Amino acid sequence: MAEKRIDFRLGNSDRLPFDDQSFDKVFAVHTIYFWKTPLDHLAEARRVLKPEGRFVLGFRPAEDARFRATHPNEVYHIRPEAEIAQLAGDAGFEAVELRRHTRGDMRFSFVVGTRANSMLRATDSCV
Repeated sequence: MAEKRIDFRLGNSDRLPFDDQSFDKVFAVHTIYFWKTPLDHLAEARRVLKPEGRFVLGFRPAEDARFRATHPNEVYHIRPEAEIAQLAGDAGFEAVELRRHTRGDMRFSFVVGTRANSMLRATDSCV
């Protein structure tokens, strides 16, 4: 019997067709350029992420002059790395870090964050 290992669904990244806290990991690559309101999309990614889950957003940043010069502003919203990292924090991701990778003259950036555990652990204290 075949195992059900993949499920395709059509939807928008600012209204994902999944229940809250459905995934351990959420990964998006080369999508942020098309988000006119990126905070909505990032908040939605956080919504479907389980507590302590990991989020990774891969993109080419505004700091990559060649990429910026070859993609029209009318279509692509190319943002600086710091702005994207700040947006991830504003969307509620924690432990946000920026990672960079260069290949030749191309620059790739990754914003990595986690969703905090929404429940206090037994070792945590309340004041």
